[in-house]
Amino acid sequence: MLPQNLVQGAAFRLKTMPSLRDVLDDPGEKVDGARRLKLLLDVAFGMKYLHEKNTTHRDLKSANILVFGDGTAK
Repeated sequence: MLPQNLVQGAAFRLKTMPSLRDVLDDPGEKVDGARRLKLLLDVAFGMKYLHEKNTTHRDLKSANILVFGDGTAK
């Protein structure tokens, strides 16, 4: 079992990350064609992984996709 402070720290970091919806709605964010394609592929590969594990997401939408500091969508 993980220590409580580690779990709380991870949860805080996830809450502070922007969703894909936040990124797309932010006029200061540059989301050109290449970046859109990268985000799309990140989501597609994530869905492929879930399906390989016989898991369905059931609520796939931009607000439920986190964008990490390196630009990766998960």
